[in-house]
Amino acid sequence: TRIYILKDLPGQECTYSYTELETRSANHTDYGEKLRSCIETKMVHAHLFYLCLAVSSCCYGKTNFESRESNKMGRNPQEVVQEDLSQLDHSKLPIHSRTLKVDEKCEALKYEQIQYRYDTQTKDGESISILIDSTKIIEDRIDSPLFVDSLDNAITGSISIYPHVNCFAQEDPRLIDHIKNKGMLVKPTGKPLSLTSTALPDIEGEVGQPVDVDDLVFGGKLKNGFFLEAGAFDGQKHSDSLYYEMKHSWTGLLVEANPLPFKKSLQRNRNATHINTCLSTEQQPQTVNFDVVATVRDDPNVVSMGGISKKAVNGESFEMQCIPLYSILLAMGNPTVHYFSLDVEGAEFPILQSVPWDKVDIQVLSVETHLLNRIFPGTRDELISYMDEVGYNHIPWAHTKQNNLRKTMGTTDDMFVRKGIELKMTKEEKEEKDKQYQQRIDDYHNTLREQKTEL
Repeated sequence: TRIYILKDLPGQECTYSYTELETRSANHTDYGEKLRSCIETKMVHAHLFYLCLAVSSCCYGKTNFESRESNKMGRNPQEVVQEDLSQLDHSKLPIHSRTLKVDEKCEALKYEQIQYRYDTQTKDGESISILIDSTKIIEDRIDSPLFVDSLDNAITGSISIYPHVNCFAQEDPRLIDHIKNKGMLVKPTGKPLSLTSTALPDIEGEVGQPVDVDDLVFGGKLKNGFFLEAGAFDGQKHSDSLYYEMKHSWTGLLVEANPLPFKKSLQRNRNATHINTCLSTEQQPQTVNFDVVATVRDDPNVVSMGGISKKAVNGESFEMQCIPLYSILLAMGNPTVHYFSLDVEGAEFPILQSVPWDKVDIQVLSVETHLLNRIFPGTRDELISYMDEVGYNHIPWAHTKQNNLRKTMGTTDDMFVRKGIELKMTKEEKEEKDKQYQQRIDDYHNTLREQKTEL
């Protein structure tokens, strides 16, 4: 907010423009004409605070200018008046002018500049008017149609896109405020956990990925940690975070782009913050095409789940606004992330490249890697090299267990542990435990097949 001081003169308003004071020509008559024109049209262009003294030469363009320093207020306008200007209720003040401005660098960012006029007196009893220049962003919003779950009509959701938000860099305080103030972060309710399945792949990850991390990095001892799961789906199916919540009392952040699984996740009463968004592949928000069925389609088979896609498929995709991971973390106070599970069907590499690694505290990551270089450039080997550069060791023997579906789709996951963190298990010890765990996975799926056969 900028405040301008004007002194009332008979039938006119008068002010000095900072620019005019600095650039006025030696020809005082020319300058006087400019100032008189400014007064007569009541246009105010001040950038600093000036008080127009009651001298006729000021308002009628005469050439007998004295030192401009005698006309310069040189003080904060609050020092001129008795009342606290910061406490004024703008809604009760008359509007002096309205101006619409478009950002030169990003045309989606529009501002409305409103000047409110406040009539008062100086501490010396002189009548003055104060113009208070208030600028606010014009927030355009695009709402999607209502999505309805085909199996449960009570599950509905929608998407909102704010085009101007795409103009903000990931550290911009306006973006952080947007995340906080638009209700994007849904805090945990504190209610008891409400699951519809306690099957092995749901509470310990599809093939035990969170257990791998716990064994290798935390030794099963870290309590009350913080997880981040991107691609959280419905907060239950093949969850990589439920294990920590149920066994070690962790909390965290669940990121899910699809509005219907997101709504289901809220019903689980997870002890975690939820956000219905995709993670941006750039260092600012972006509007993308989100395919709810598959990001990669190799006819006749679908080889992936839903996510950011370069192609729009009629009836199976919609536009969505993605938010940078770093911005979301900042909106949450930039917590230490003990475990980050990233499974977003092909956009993993550019998402990781958007992160300023020197400004976050992320200890270990599980990253799905078999779809790299299918949608966005960057191979698995290039990702491993990149993570090494930003301070993470690749543990190639960490996530090795499989099930039949993952074998068919060629699914792979890779673990990255921040350099300096000592592993709690050797490769040989891990391989021995994996054999036992793989048997648990096989037994589970064999039992599942037998039950389906009986039905």
